[in-house]
Amino acid sequence: KTFRQKVLENHWHDLRIYFNPSANLFTLELKNQSEFLKLNCYPRYSNPNIALENSTKTYLKRMEKYNSALSKRANRFHVKLFNEKSQYKKNYDYLIDQTWSAFQQNYMSETEKGLSMTEWLDYYLQVIESEQEALNNAKFSLNNFVRHLTINQYTITSAQSTSSPIENPLEVRLCRKSGEEIEPLKVLLINNKDKTLKILNRTGATKNSIIIPSEPSTLYTVVVEGKGQIYALQNVDFEKGLNCVFLDIYNTKLLSLGEFVKKITL
Repeated sequence: KTFRQKVLENHWHDLRIYFNPSANLFTLELKNQSEFLKLNCYPRYSNPNIALENSTKTYLKRMEKYNSALSKRANRFHVKLFNEKSQYKKNYDYLIDQTWSAFQQNYMSETEKGLSMTEWLDYYLQVIESEQEALNNAKFSLNNFVRHLTINQYTITSAQSTSSPIENPLEVRLCRKSGEEIEPLKVLLINNKDKTLKILNRTGATKNSIIIPSEPSTLYTVVVEGKGQIYALQNVDFEKGLNCVFLDIYNTKLLSLGEFVKKITL
């Protein structure tokens, strides 16, 4: 005890004891963060009047007691570790169950809710693999169209808001082929050459015009969402000083997404 207080706790972090019965010697193995140190020793009673032989008679019994204490400490450590791992697994399983339940409640159809997690993950992988086919057969919507572009490696390069500035702006009016002006709600500028997509929500000086960035020698496919209608035109060069871009009208209520994509030859 005195040895531990004066030596071990001041410099060393751990202590192991080994016994050699044939030599009647103990080996102390001391450990800190950087090294090990081994010391041979023979313990004796602190009273100098007690002969060394009286101490050596107790060596074997004391070593057995030490090994027993060490074994009990190891068992306590393993039990504590097992309990902590069990509690961690219990907490983890509870978190997974709560997250899965919330996901089912907020995002799944009634049919999907009947699937186990493993079944649903297998089902979802199949959905991802056949997403393009499903989109082609789906009813046209602007969100589905943007998703089709991103699946086909188009990159959204800008999403302008009404407060963000546009460098070198051009103001362009949008019209039907009949000459009537279109009030755009959202405009997609698709560059097929570098596979980029610009989504514009900005209107110009009038409700029938938009402000777009000036990019010389760039041809766009333009898709416009108007009130209840979708308009589109291919190979539009805004740099030609167009007074109005005349767009084709598409009855998307009768078109699937795949049919619309084919019609605009995208």
